[in-house]
Amino acid sequence: MQLFQLKNYNVIFEPITMSISEFKAVRDSNNGDDNLTIKEMSYLWFFTDIRSDFQNVIDERERTEEIKSSIGLPLKWEPSKELLNAIDFYTEHSKTASSGLYDASMKAAQFIEEKLRDPASLLSELDKKGNYIYKITDITTLLKSVPQIMKNLAEARIQVIKEIESKSKLKGGKEKSMFEDDI
Repeated sequence: MQLFQLKNYNVIFEPITMSISEFKAVRDSNNGDDNLTIKEMSYLWFFTDIRSDFQNVIDERERTEEIKSSIGLPLKWEPSKELLNAIDFYTEHSKTASSGLYDASMKAAQFIEEKLRDPASLLSELDKKGNYIYKITDITTLLKSVPQIMKNLAEARIQVIKEIESKSKLKGGKEKSMFEDDI
């Protein structure tokens, strides 16, 4: 979906974006406050789009706080139900064949990260018979694989971005219209 672009570090959305009911609802909920609407639409893109530099922040609460701080949303601001609906819409309509696999890979990496944060707890896990499930060698083996996991995730992200960007073009370099992807 090519409704948003990043130009000169600003999220730009096409005026026609507001003709989609989920995005229009965000604008309408802001009672004519165009500045807030622009910030919330920027938040949507930064929070959701894989091309956003904030996508490296896996924890969604932490990502929200970093985005709020960076784009000047008030500290007590929280996404409205209209904005959450727009995020869901954008997420669903921005999917590609490989983006689902990438998202699953990121969640697996997050699971590994959480396990490695507390190795003592990991080493104390017991099976039903009372035997330790993991040994120190299991953790050191996992640690050795971390650089390759990171490299693979970085390469996968690049591939998904390429797929998204190529999805918006037709043969001959012509741009697709907004509804050509069945939006």
